[in-house]
Amino acid sequence: INSQRLGNGDLVFVAEKIPPFGSRIYTFERGDEQVASPAIRKDYIENDLFILKPDPRSGSVQSLFYKKHNTELADTTGIPGLNTYYYISGRSPAERFPAGKAITEIVDNGPVTSIIKTTAQGKGSRSITSYYQIVAGLEKAMITTIIDKENILTPEGVHLAFPFSIPGGVMRLDLAFGMYRPEADQIKASCKNYLTPERWVDISNQDHGVTWVTKDARLIEIGDITTDATAYGWISSLKPSQTFYSYVMNNYWETNYKASQDGTVSFRYTVHPHGMFIASDAEKISFQECEPLVIVPVTESRQERPSLIKVKNQSIIVTSLVPVSNGYLIRLF
Repeated sequence: INSQRLGNGDLVFVAEKIPPFGSRIYTFERGDEQVASPAIRKDYIENDLFILKPDPRSGSVQSLFYKKHNTELADTTGIPGLNTYYYISGRSPAERFPAGKAITEIVDNGPVTSIIKTTAQGKGSRSITSYYQIVAGLEKAMITTIIDKENILTPEGVHLAFPFSIPGGVMRLDLAFGMYRPEADQIKASCKNYLTPERWVDISNQDHGVTWVTKDARLIEIGDITTDATAYGWISSLKPSQTFYSYVMNNYWETNYKASQDGTVSFRYTVHPHGMFIASDAEKISFQECEPLVIVPVTESRQERPSLIKVKNQSIIVTSLVPVSNGYLIRLF
C-alpha cells in the first residue's frame, strides 16, 4: 500500500477495512521510495476527491470543491470562507474583527496526503495558524486551527464561521442518542442564541449534504454571532440557515470562570460530504473521528483478530461493549 513520509518525519498510510472490535496487522518493509509530488502550486491542494483553496487574506477555506458531486461546499457570499476567525471586542457582536495578512504554504504534498498551512494575524491573538488536510480516497477534509491567544481581561469572544453551500439544505444537530432540527424540533422558550451539538452538525437537501464533526468545541451559533445575549438580546426564533459559528472562546461568564484565556489552544474539525442524509451514517462518522483507532506495536507471532460481533442492520450502531462474567453486555443505538 502507499505510504508517505511527512515533513515532520511521520510515516503515514491509509488503514482500510479494520474489523469492528477487531484488528489488522501491518508490517513495515523496505520498498521503492514514494516520491512526493513537487509543490508547484502554492495556494491550493488537490487529490482525487477535493480541491481545497485557502483565502489569501483571512486564511479560511475559500473553496472546498467536492469532485464526486461536482459541487462547491463553501459559501463565500458574506464570509471569506469555512473556518473564518472572528474576534469580538466587548459583548456586542457588532464589534467583530476578522483575521488578515495570511501567509499560505504547502507543508506536505504526496501520494497519501496533502497539507496546506495558513498563518494569519487577528485582533486578540498573537497568531492564528490553520492546517487543512485531505487524504487520497477518504471523503473528508480535516481542519486544525491553533490560536495563540493574548491575555485580555476585558470582555471578549472568539468565533470560527462555517458558511456551507447546500441548496435547500436542512440543518440537524446530534444530541445524546438522538438528533434535532433547530427551531422545528425545539420546545418553546428554548435557548436559541447558542446550541450544543454533541459531536456533529449536518446540512443536507434531498440529494446531498455535508456532516461537520467537532472534536473540541461543542457550542455553535446559527446564522450569525448571537452572543453575548445581554448585548444581542435573546432570540425567540431561528431562521433557516446553512451558516453557523463554532463558539470557541469567551470570558463573559464571570462566576467560577477564568478571567482571561491566554495561551495556545487548538480546535479540530472534519468536513464529510455525502449523498442523501442517513442519521446512522452521521453517527458512525462522528464516532470514527472522536474515537480513533488504537495503534499498538505487536510481535511477529501476533495474529489478526476478526470482528467480535457482527450487526447485519447497517442502521444499528454498537455504542458500548462491556465484558461480564458470562459474556458481554452490548448497548445498541
